[in-house]
Amino acid sequence: MRNLVNLRHLNNSETLSLEEMPPQLGQLPNLQTLPEFVIGKGSGSGVREIESLLHLQGTLHISRLENVICVEDARSANLKSKERLEALFLEWSSSSVSTEDAAIVLDMLQPHSKLKKLTIKGYAGLEFSTWIGNPSFTKMVRVKLEGCNHCQFLPPFGQLPCLKELCIQNMNAVKSVGIEFYGEGNLPFQALETLELHNLKNWKKWSPCQQSEGVEVFSCLKKLSIRRCPKLEGDLPEKLDSLAQLEIYGCEELVVSVSKYKQLQGSYIEQCKMVVYDKSTVQFDLLESLTFSNVSELRFQTKAFMKSLKNVKELKITGCEELICCFQNEDRLLQHLISLNELYIEDNSILVEKLGIEVEQLVQLQILNCNIERLELSKCGSLVKVPEGLHHLRSLQELHINKCLFWPTSSARG
Repeated sequence: MRNLVNLRHLNNSETLSLEEMPPQLGQLPNLQTLPEFVIGKGSGSGVREIESLLHLQGTLHISRLENVICVEDARSANLKSKERLEALFLEWSSSSVSTEDAAIVLDMLQPHSKLKKLTIKGYAGLEFSTWIGNPSFTKMVRVKLEGCNHCQFLPPFGQLPCLKELCIQNMNAVKSVGIEFYGEGNLPFQALETLELHNLKNWKKWSPCQQSEGVEVFSCLKKLSIRRCPKLEGDLPEKLDSLAQLEIYGCEELVVSVSKYKQLQGSYIEQCKMVVYDKSTVQFDLLESLTFSNVSELRFQTKAFMKSLKNVKELKITGCEELICCFQNEDRLLQHLISLNELYIEDNSILVEKLGIEVEQLVQLQILNCNIERLELSKCGSLVKVPEGLHHLRSLQELHINKCLFWPTSSARG
């Protein structure tokens, strides 16, 4: 390929079987587009070839960094000079590389400070390079760390002034998140809108940021997703006043105080220790979708909580038999959920029976104002039939019954 001196665009994206780059790729001085650069095991397609590709732009994914034989070759790539690059993806595919060599290579691959997106995957070093999370990266809007299993501490991402999306996953050495994550400057995470923390199997503690009174951390955060962090204890951060989407899954030791987040539009909570609603004055005026699934303990004032859900359109409940114990005789779920369109109940026959009784009571009182259009019942093993009261749901258009003894697998549409 070295004779193609006028070649400007080489689109090799989605070439999953590519094992190395053609030799002497560096002799294409006008090349601008090169999404994938795979480092081979030989000397012909090393990372040094990137040095003379001065016009690279867009996205560059450098993979199989474990094949870097001489760490000085990484310095020669001179990514700092490639100022047209917007996104950089650095990937190690094997953990056989030494932690020292991986750390040096990452240091040498520091990009220019105008980079917008950064992904690091499979990094085997014990700590991250100081350039990661450095506030000089004023254009950085998205960062993803994945499979960096030897790093115990996260970089100071809170000091990236324009960071909007942060995804951290599969980092088994992380046990605590605290001041090192926020950084030492003022207003940490002032622009962050999405935070995803997934599969941190040994993460136990999330320490709050110690800021002056009135200074908010995560002031723009709209989506928080924590999945499969089974050892995470305690509570979530407070004062997430912009939070619209909350997703918790597989965090068996975590307590979720939903009353802290009055701007919620959607909430999915599955397999956590406790859900708490402790402020009867909080109204979830924007909440439209709510899921409770296999929550060990529910602690809230039922009537006040139900009243706060007047705008919920979609409700999913799996298990959570303790929810029944929260109801008092005067508490009627459907009476308060006046906007509900879709209701899904799984593995909770008692709740289905209660709803049937409740509908009958509301019909007798002539105050049934239920607009459910779709009802799905699944794995409600002790039900022998659909409760009579549910026959009064005149707005119902779809009824789905799955894996129930009286109707094994079927669905109906109105």
